[in-house]
Amino acid sequence: MNLRSEMVYPIAQELRTRQVPFVFTTGYDPVSIAPQFQDVALWEKPIDIASMIRGLGGLIGSRRMS
Repeated sequence: MNLRSEMVYPIAQELRTRQVPFVFTTGYDPVSIAPQFQDVALWEKPIDIASMIRGLGGLIGSRRMS
């Protein structure tokens, strides 16, 4: 949930504001997600690449349909 020791929440908020779909990928415990982002999908590490590709395809596809 961090990039270069910085929490990703400001970036996540900007993505949400711009209506850009995103997921969290982390090895952190799911309870560590800030309350305002509890509805965001969480992909826990280690990530299965094939599942990740399918999941991203679903996010992109749902975005195109809206």
